Amino acid sequence: MARIGRDEIRATVAAELGCPADSVADDDDLIQLGLNSIRMMALAGGWRKRGAGITFAELAASPTVDSWHDLLCGDDADEGRARQPRSSQSPLDRLRRPPRNPVSVGSHAARLLDRPLR
Repeated sequence: MARIGRDEIRATVAAELGCPADSVADDDDLIQLGLNSIRMMALAGGWRKRGAGITFAELAASPTVDSWHDLLCGDDADEGRARQPRSSQSPLDRLRRPPRNPVSVGSHAARLLDRPLR
């Protein structure tokens, strides 16, 4: 992944907002400046295409140039690897989550009860 610096992040955000890059400070709340969720999703998608393991939720959680730089260029970037998003659910939580397909509800219930289907 090519390194994404603060200046590039600032310039990209400024282009989305239609303002000069020097009007965006590293610690400004980008949502307060007018960056909306649709634009943040587009930014996350563009950076993922360049190899960054970034999600919209990570960007929205801390919307500043400094925070985004830390997310995009953390320790993993120094080692030449893209940062991988972390799941907020444990494997056990995913097992307990009901299936989306109604046909498999019986299988899911049987698995939770540790009983075979009849």
